[in-house]
Amino acid sequence: KRGKWWLVGASWAENGSFKGTSQYRALVPNEANGHISVGNENGLRDLAHLAREQRMNTDIRRAIFVTVVSASDHQDACLRLMKLKLKKVQELEIPKVIIHCSSAEKHYNPYYALIANRLCGDKKLRIAFQFSLWDLFKRMGETNHDDDPVEDNSDEGLLDTRQLVNLAKMFGALIVGGSIDLSVLRNLNLRYLQAKSQIFVEVLLVTVLLHPQLQCKSGRDEQPITRIFSKAKDTPSTRRGLEYFLKKVLPKTDIAGGEAELATVRWACKVAANVLDSLHTADTIDA
Repeated sequence: KRGKWWLVGASWAENGSFKGTSQYRALVPNEANGHISVGNENGLRDLAHLAREQRMNTDIRRAIFVTVVSASDHQDACLRLMKLKLKKVQELEIPKVIIHCSSAEKHYNPYYALIANRLCGDKKLRIAFQFSLWDLFKRMGETNHDDDPVEDNSDEGLLDTRQLVNLAKMFGALIVGGSIDLSVLRNLNLRYLQAKSQIFVEVLLVTVLLHPQLQCKSGRDEQPITRIFSKAKDTPSTRRGLEYFLKKVLPKTDIAGGEAELATVRWACKVAANVLDSLHTADTIDA
């Protein structure tokens, strides 16, 4: 009744997923032509209005926003973004819009992570997602002495818990997908985080540990964990911080889900810790 619910992003809640969107109407696939149509006659006008409500304050951001929220699935979204034929500088607005949309959802929507994973095949967009994450850390209260003030034109201020969880799961999915790696945490002192950064990193790491196992038919698979944590080889300070989370924080986490998920997280923590120990051993031998 509400469209192809098995396609991520193809079905939308009637009352709107975005915060503060009083006039947002459901988007449902049009079976006749295979495209998305909006649930009223002024669909494109409603999307343009929604874009303004979501503080898409330039024509480029509004075009990207409408393209993303009106696509039938993540593949269609990426194809439509390519057809916008944005200039190189304009393309850097895409990660900002994706991150905004993901954070604005009432619940985590993997649709945006699927789009981001595809886009990260482009090196400059992958780097743009990385810099956007570092800007998010600043909005969480994390600063370095050599940091420039974060440029935030969204007027949203600090992130709330719902936004933190959505974004942590999205970036966790990007790490699992291999689009970015754990070295993106190198700007953080993982032992001494602000409260919001602590929540973000905890959710991100639980996603990184748990998500590959949920996809594994045999139950538990060490290979994806080994692959992910081996990429922390060149960032010793990040490795030490990850060890702290793996041994002190994650085994006691209350966000994994049920007992089975928590048991899987604890098992994965041990596997990841062994990988980091082997990296330390390799460093010692090389020295």
